[in-house]
Amino acid sequence: MRRILFVTKSLHDSAARYRAQFLREELERRGWEIAHASCDQPMARLRILVSALRADIVFIQRKQFGALFLRLLKACCAHLTFDLDDAIFLRSNGRPAPRRAARFAAVCRISSRVFAGNSYLAEAARPHTDKVLLAPTCVDMRRYPERTDVQKTVELVWIGSSSTRKYLLEAAPALVMLKEKQPQTRLRIIADFEWPECPLSTEAVRWSEAGEVAALQSARIGIAPMPDNPWTRGKCGLKTIQYMAAGLPVIADRCGAHVEIVEHGVSGMLVSGPQEWADALAELLADPERCRQMGAAGRERANLHYAAGSMAGIICDVLESLTPPQHS
Repeated sequence: MRRILFVTKSLHDSAARYRAQFLREELERRGWEIAHASCDQPMARLRILVSALRADIVFIQRKQFGALFLRLLKACCAHLTFDLDDAIFLRSNGRPAPRRAARFAAVCRISSRVFAGNSYLAEAARPHTDKVLLAPTCVDMRRYPERTDVQKTVELVWIGSSSTRKYLLEAAPALVMLKEKQPQTRLRIIADFEWPECPLSTEAVRWSEAGEVAALQSARIGIAPMPDNPWTRGKCGLKTIQYMAAGLPVIADRCGAHVEIVEHGVSGMLVSGPQEWADALAELLADPERCRQMGAAGRERANLHYAAGSMAGIICDVLESLTPPQHS
């Protein structure tokens, strides 16, 4: 039996759920034994090394380590793989971070494969390794049943967390303009915070894994505001993929992975600046049939390109190619 050790920041953060844990079902189906170690516990690194001794592959999700620990980890396990869905080689303000960049280069060089969540991240890894696979963040489409009977209770929806609240606030000038045209518009915020200063009426929905799909599907349009800078270009567009999976048209800033995910004019609209945002929102809100068509196109695109089951098969094939079965 082949064994894999997943190393993540924690057992429950979204990166672990969407970029590591989603492989579990396919790996178990193929007969792999799975272990999971988080880096947020005391003595975590010692536990990782001990667990790595029994693993055929150590799958490091986003976490960066110093060169010494990487060498120890490599000594414990023949194959390390590295997965990233953020520009972890930069500071969160987009400025250079020499220490982070050095660690990023080191883990790319030592890894048997690097899985990059978008093209920007893949290009960042390629100077350090030729073993890069583009692996976009995906969703389990079984959790997003196709529904035509859902009552639309709010016009707009945004899903995120406190860490990405600043991106939602970027939409404020456009929402001010929209309110002048359509003052009745409401915004649902699925997160762990509220926005009482929002120009529109808001409905705060506490995020839960069990309730997020229903909260998305009962809205008309999903929004994904995000500034364009070196840090945000590393974002992998999870919320836009969730909107499409839920059958919603998407309005997103024309930057980063949004350009790869959203087909402008087909599954949504890519915009730049408050005026384009306000015009796109008003246009779609005035045309329910176009919203329906874009939502259907987005769902089809999510099924074709961002379904977890398909991507899990591709990644598991790569992992198995590193550890061919031993024949006596």
